[in-house]
Amino acid sequence: MRLGKKKQGAKTLLRSPNRQRAKQQAYHYSAKRSSSDRAFDRTMITDNPASSGYRSWPETILSIFGVLLFLAGAIYVMTLSTNAQIKVKDNRNLPNQSDVQKKADAILGSSLTNRSKFTIDTRKFEETLSSEFPELSDIHLSISMLRHKPLVTIQIANPALSIVSGNKEYVVGDDGVVMYDINNVPSSSKTPKDLPVVQDQSSFDIEVGKQVLTVSQIKFIDEITYQLSQKNISTESMIIKGGGGELQLRPGGELYYVRFNFFEDAIKSSGTYLAVREKLKADNVVVSEYIDVRVPERAYVK
Repeated sequence: MRLGKKKQGAKTLLRSPNRQRAKQQAYHYSAKRSSSDRAFDRTMITDNPASSGYRSWPETILSIFGVLLFLAGAIYVMTLSTNAQIKVKDNRNLPNQSDVQKKADAILGSSLTNRSKFTIDTRKFEETLSSEFPELSDIHLSISMLRHKPLVTIQIANPALSIVSGNKEYVVGDDGVVMYDINNVPSSSKTPKDLPVVQDQSSFDIEVGKQVLTVSQIKFIDEITYQLSQKNISTESMIIKGGGGELQLRPGGELYYVRFNFFEDAIKSSGTYLAVREKLKADNVVVSEYIDVRVPERAYVK
């Protein structure tokens, strides 16, 4: 039958010996690479170490040297030299500058904290140097990130007056600080012969290097004595009374003293006294005790 022949033909086709299964090949990395490609890649790995992050010995040494150089520079910037730079204001001569230099250098080298810009105590440095040289009215230590040497700026005090307390006499600078004992004058200082002398009765403790008068009191005394000298009136003596608010001045050749108030204007106070003085002389009035000008534009005579 036809139907049976078709089935037999199909069966014959499936079993045909000419039908072969396709051979399956395994893939390998070098299967499709030429020998020249492999040689080129091998050469690149061997001859160009930079492509794999490898550094040669010269490059490594230079890198380490650069890091060390940077660290050394950073440490140098943060540290201070033990050789300070001394600068005197107003370009004045400091006779004992070598002594000040030695002491400043010694303070800087006394501890490791003074060798760093971040740990040095500038206030303590200034106080230590000031206690050693009380004749210096102002000491300022400045630190700069761009400068290795610390800068010490100094202001020299001018002797303003001599103050007597008990059996001791001291020279006081124009900043009101006791510079030295009159019997122990530093070699760097010279006491003027015409210094005003003030008796202290304020019961304040007087010590070298410490403040005994305010700057305004120093200026007040200087202004009063100047105004009197302009009228050819000398000053025989001056006394600072208890509390430190009153100055008693005895004019030369007079039996009385003048009572001044430190908290008032020196020029106005001296002007009031001079006007009263002239009036009393014109009226032939003799004052035996005092003229009190402590109240502004008022005068009381006794």
